[in-house]
Amino acid sequence: MIEGKTASQIIIDDPEGSAKTSAHYQVGSKQPIEIMQEVMSPEEFQGFLRGNVIKYALRLGHKDKAVKEAAKIEQYAKWLREALEGKQIDPRN
Repeated sequence: MIEGKTASQIIIDDPEGSAKTSAHYQVGSKQPIEIMQEVMSPEEFQGFLRGNVIKYALRLGHKDKAVKEAAKIEQYAKWLREALEGKQIDPRN
């Protein structure tokens, strides 16, 4: 719980429940994905992103709805592409 609310009550305009816009991922003015990119080497960060693409692909339709997990695959693949291009990840976009 965050400030007396359940996680489902603090999701910000995100019916699919992706990690992209969930308030519980916010740490100060940054989200963990941004902090990880700052503290990890490019290779470590890209490995983290690849690992998440693999994780969500392997469990597609087994934990959450397939469409929700497919959205997560797309999100992590987008971030991976941006990281490979040398861009800074902005989870708000």
